[in-house]
Amino acid sequence: NLNPARYANTGNSYVFSGYLRGNSGTYDGSIQLLDSAGGLIASSAISTASAGSAAWTRIGGVLTNSSTSIVAGVGFSFGITQATATTGTTMRGEGFLVEPGTAFTNYFDGGYSPSVSSAGTVYEVAWAGDPYASMSGLLTSTAATASAPAILSFADVNSQATVGGTGIPFTELTIAYGSENLYNQVQVIGVNATAIKNDTTGQSRYGLKTYSQTDNLTTSLTKPSEIAASLLAEWRLPEYRAEDITLALESLTSAQQNLVLAVELRDVVRVCFKPSNSGDVVDKYYQVLGIRGNTDVERDSLTFTLGSLDNAPIRLDSTLLAILNTDTLG
Repeated sequence: NLNPARYANTGNSYVFSGYLRGNSGTYDGSIQLLDSAGGLIASSAISTASAGSAAWTRIGGVLTNSSTSIVAGVGFSFGITQATATTGTTMRGEGFLVEPGTAFTNYFDGGYSPSVSSAGTVYEVAWAGDPYASMSGLLTSTAATASAPAILSFADVNSQATVGGTGIPFTELTIAYGSENLYNQVQVIGVNATAIKNDTTGQSRYGLKTYSQTDNLTTSLTKPSEIAASLLAEWRLPEYRAEDITLALESLTSAQQNLVLAVELRDVVRVCFKPSNSGDVVDKYYQVLGIRGNTDVERDSLTFTLGSLDNAPIRLDSTLLAILNTDTLG
């Protein structure tokens, strides 16, 4: 989405620019002007020879809106036609700009500095990634192994042993007893065998909740029974989970404060708590769905709204949920 005051003008030209490095060969792609419905107003292919794997290469071009449509969006896509002798490289991008006019504005300094404003110019930088994830303008694509960010652990005073005594403490906790994935009868139908597993105790307590997997492709005679038993073990009880945690920033160490303040929307965190200091520790992973602060003269608190990751789809950017194993995802 673009700022209407700056971009919603017919007949205007727009200059696209960005920088790539890390590959030898040719950077190929396209630039587009879009209307409010996502329709194409104008487009152009771009093809720029790399200045070398160790040098920044500018890509981009100029598009003109000669129609009566209002420009409401832009598209900027690119790839690399790599030289055959180049292997094991990492491609990086920086400084992706779309500005009204035809003159390229060279704000990029080659050092990942953030955009700057002057009296006459305000740069609007496009970047790849999740909402609230980064405003550095840095885009990284690599064929090598990429390290995912560390997952922070939060724990109450009764659950510190679960995380080796290093859990960041929280002061308030909102919990829920979820039944979205509560099933006490599981049926698995394979190619050559069918299995049904029941939890009679759960059925008498919560009523009959049935899950049927009617299209399992296994040809084994025993696997349907194993799969049904595994699913029943996971889903037979309601999920005890955290919905919000609140931290008192003023009571944390400087190191803990820095870690907490670096948490962003859609990050994965670990939360451990022991309800009423009895029973087992509830140890689960969550995705941060909301962040809100509350500051006054006496306190500085931060609250994370959490979403459970139990039975969530695989996340390819997660060190936790991107690992195929012999349990739920296996």
